[in-house]
Amino acid sequence: MNTQNSQTRSPRDYVLANEEDHYLASESDRVHFLEQVRGVPAELFEGDHGRLHPLLAAFPISLVDRDRPAHSPVRFAFLDEGLADSGRFVRFLDAAEPLLRAVGSFEVVYIANSESLFPSIKTAFWSRFSPAPSRSRGLFDEDSRASHPPSRSPLDARLTTVLFRHGYPAIQRSKATGSDRVRRTSVVEAVK
Repeated sequence: MNTQNSQTRSPRDYVLANEEDHYLASESDRVHFLEQVRGVPAELFEGDHGRLHPLLAAFPISLVDRDRPAHSPVRFAFLDEGLADSGRFVRFLDAAEPLLRAVGSFEVVYIANSESLFPSIKTAFWSRFSPAPSRSRGLFDEDSRASHPPSRSPLDARLTTVLFRHGYPAIQRSKATGSDRVRRTSVVEAVK
């Protein structure tokens, strides 16, 4: 897991900053990749009416290695603009966890304009995808009948946090701007 600072402000900015990735831009690209290339059952990524789950359709999904899509880590970007709490990210994980486990090798990139939620985001993510071995389970333990389908390969989960950097232009009082420019123009025209 690592934290990066960037000039990301929107999904478009994220894509431009990571243009070396191969993006699955359309819903049909994503569905084809998941079903045909990775062999993921549709019920793991479809929402209502047989369409891609809205939380999976809302954010960029890319492949790190476009030349080997069947083996490439898959990158799921999550842009958090609200920052009220980690609830939206937890809902994303609730919807995406079966898919992420089926994909096997993935990175979730959490992007926000404040570091305040990074600790709770890390806790939510690693509580689900921790590489630490779990205790040995007996045949009749409730936990042994997990609802997660087995993945074809070992789980390789990664989390990256990215901090938004807003680059608003500095306000310069020495220039006529906005309504000042309109007023000055109106006054000059009225004097003529």
